[in-house]
Amino acid sequence: IALATTTAEAEHAAAVQAHTELVARLEIPDADSAQVIALAQTARLTALEADEAYLALAGEVGRLEGELDTEGQHAEMAQLRLDQTGFEERLARAVESYVVLATASRLVGETQAFHDRARQPATVQRAGQVFSEITRGRYDRISIPSGGGEIVAYRGTDATPASRLSRGSAEQLYLALRIAAVEQLDEVGEGLPVLMDDIFANFDPERHTGAAQAVAELARHRQVVFFTCHPEVADLFASIDPEHTRLDLERC
Repeated sequence: IALATTTAEAEHAAAVQAHTELVARLEIPDADSAQVIALAQTARLTALEADEAYLALAGEVGRLEGELDTEGQHAEMAQLRLDQTGFEERLARAVESYVVLATASRLVGETQAFHDRARQPATVQRAGQVFSEITRGRYDRISIPSGGGEIVAYRGTDATPASRLSRGSAEQLYLALRIAAVEQLDEVGEGLPVLMDDIFANFDPERHTGAAQAVAELARHRQVVFFTCHPEVADLFASIDPEHTRLDLERC
């Protein structure tokens, strides 16, 4: 009990000392304990209110920062959606333009192909027929582009420029063109003969017959003098046109 009393007295003395120092520091005249206690309570309440206000303001700041971040994200998404809409509109216009141009290109190509098939000069059409006979139907027609350029041979819808034909096929094409051109000159130089010198030299053997038949057909309208050093070619003409005239020339 004596120890407890001593401790209480020590604590009281310390409180009195703290009270005296606080009064001196606050310079409160004639201050008593009740006034100091009231001031302390007011200070504690003010501190609590300040803490609560600080926490409230901190929470509001956090909320506002979150809203700002959300608004920024929303604005960015809105801009992205706007850009996407613009790209989609441009893509739609590009697709529409492509469809129009592709359709126009196809129509132009079909029109030109029709012209090449149906509106070619009679010489070209006839040359196509002769070329088909010589090649035994491998190529069914030829055309010369309306804008000029290389002669094209056709097999169905497959087109082959003359420069890509084999040498034999190219020579057969030019033979067909010459025969067709001569046939269109019935009233020009009709008394002049057509001279040919071993034009089958580079032909495949299976096409000799078709070429000989084309020459024999020309010979029904024009005199054709065909020179050859190959007896089998002469025999071929004999089998195609028994009424032909054959002259065997000895060394001059």
